[in-house]
Amino acid sequence: ERRMIVHIFPVQHEVFESEFISVKFIDVGAESDDGITEKNAKEFVSDLDVVIDEIDVSPLRPHVWLHREARKLNLPLYSGYIIGLGTHVYKFHGNEFTFEDFMLHREDMYDHPSLEFIVDRFLWPRPSYASTDESVEKMLVFARESSFPIFGASTYGSQSLLVIRMISDILGLHETLGTPKTPIMPKFLKLDSLDFTFKTCDLREQPAVQMERRKSA
Repeated sequence: ERRMIVHIFPVQHEVFESEFISVKFIDVGAESDDGITEKNAKEFVSDLDVVIDEIDVSPLRPHVWLHREARKLNLPLYSGYIIGLGTHVYKFHGNEFTFEDFMLHREDMYDHPSLEFIVDRFLWPRPSYASTDESVEKMLVFARESSFPIFGASTYGSQSLLVIRMISDILGLHETLGTPKTPIMPKFLKLDSLDFTFKTCDLREQPAVQMERRKSA
């Protein structure tokens, strides 16, 4: 785990006059052997303009600690999750839809989430290579025996997309160039490199989320 500190300084460009960012990484291991904890999460997000959550998917609890402290400071938080040969880019900002909402407030899954829960939360909409129940079951069998299959090139694609969207938001390119803003959860970006789709999705359209909300209403 590394801490990303984003500094803002003005620049001029032939297309726009705005601000650019410099990024500095700090090895969190030098500050804490435990990574993100409930105690150090506040210090981790202090004096930042943007938070990027690149903690491994499991366990989920460190994500919860990081998101809670980011919300207290009203900081936007970006995450890029590798979905096989594609990626999902999530942007959280504010209290309307939180990471805990995304995880259905299932605290019993925060420390040791089941593979089925991870698939249900992060593998919707399903990628083209896992569009059937049979293909998803094969993926689960493989994951139980080894780990979730991740294509290395997808990692770079995910991080590139995430950083480009973050920079676009910070620079306000939606105002100067007319480009779209990064959607905020429950809306997110889905890239599938196999079928050439790149679109905005809405978690509220996932039946499981709708059923959970009706139950708690």
